[in-house]
Parts: sequence; structure tokens; C-alpha cells
Amino acid sequence: MPHITSAFAYLSVVTLVANAFVTPGIQQARTVCDPNASGTGLHRQRQAAIADYANLILNDKDPQTAFDRYVPGEYIQHAPAYPGDGRDVTLNYLVPFFRENQVNFSKLQTFTGDGYAFMRYVVNVPPGEASLDGDFAGVNILRFRGTCFVEHWEIIQRIAGNETNPHAFF
Repeated sequence: MPHITSAFAYLSVVTLVANAFVTPGIQQARTVCDPNASGTGLHRQRQAAIADYANLILNDKDPQTAFDRYVPGEYIQHAPAYPGDGRDVTLNYLVPFFRENQVNFSKLQTFTGDGYAFMRYVVNVPPGEASLDGDFAGVNILRFRGTCFVEHWEIIQRIAGNETNPHAFF
């Protein structure tokens, strides 16, 4: 048996093994975050959480799985496009948005620090895909409780392509 060097790695292995034995046809929550996580490995765990969350949402376009893993309960939503707080309110917006629009993300970077996670990216919305089209610079800020996300802010700005600053946005 391979040597497992950290509690986080051990928990990840246990979670993967447990998920392998889920009864087919029965949907179970696969939350991997821990709202009570603390200690010396917390920063690394949070970095892994935001990287996985960002990949699920922006690359895989699978907000349901991202929320099932990292948003188990309370979720305060500050983004103006969403009609209120809560994980269901947010999923009711995101799931149809990704199903109905062929948006593309690039230049994704993630950061963590002081109890917050940041996703920075470019989103391209092709003409006719949504109410606004074009390229946008985006930043999402998420607040952690342990390794779970409990609060979200979003900042989006159109990239016109004629910015005076030669390294505007990125």
C-alpha cells in the first residue's frame, strides 16, 4: 500500500474509494469540503479547492458538481445578476446559463489568502449567445469557511480591445 503523507491526501483517497462504491442510480452528495477544516495544511487544501471548483465551473461548465463538492449549505450571493442568496438560487441561474450558452473561458488563474479565494479569467460570449456578447475580464471572489465556499462576489468588465494600457486586465 502506498504511503500517504497527509491527512488531506488520506481524506482524498477515502473519498475516492467511497465514491467508487456508490450504488448505481442513487444520487448522493459528494461534498469534499470541510467547513471545520483548520491547521497547518489549510492553505494547501484551500488552493486545491479553488483550483478544482474553478475547473468544474469554468472549464467543465458543471456548476452542479462544483456546488455539490464545495457549497454544502449557506451561500451569500453579491453578484448583481443573481436574484438572491442561497446555493439553489445560484444553481437555478448557472445550470441553465451553461446549458444554453456556448461561453468560453481562458487565462484562468486562481489564488487564495486570508480566508478568500479568487478566480481571474477572460470569458468570451459569442454573438447571440447571451444578453451581452464579446470578451470580458472576470474576477470572482469567494469566502471560505474551512474548505467550503459560503460567500461570492463577481466583477465583470468588457474588454473593448482598444485599451490605452498595453497590459490592461492581464
